[in-house]
Amino acid sequence: MIPSPLVTLDAMAFCPHGGRITATSRGRVRVGRVPVVTIFDLCPIAGCPFFMGDRPDPCVSVRWVGHATRVLIGGQPAVLQAGAGIALNAGQVPAGPVTIVGGQTRVAGA
Repeated sequence: MIPSPLVTLDAMAFCPHGGRITATSRGRVRVGRVPVVTIFDLCPIAGCPFFMGDRPDPCVSVRWVGHATRVLIGGQPAVLQAGAGIALNAGQVPAGPVTIVGGQTRVAGA
């Protein structure tokens, strides 16, 4: 895997429909005083406007499938900006890729 910046809590992330992902990191590792996100941190999605037919079917969480293999935080892989995240609805059905915008660029992992 090509090195990519680690995702920290100050990065903005969105589901494919524009819902905002708000990660909550419990890790002690920080980059520029901001905690780094791991694949097991809670990443709820709020404000997804997606409808399936005439009923709401919003994205509610993220499954990180592309992550660091060499950077572990408390034994958990770190999330990379170039890593793949899949937005999931309440039934855990994939709804599409996550977009990560901004965040730190000084510390990278692979």
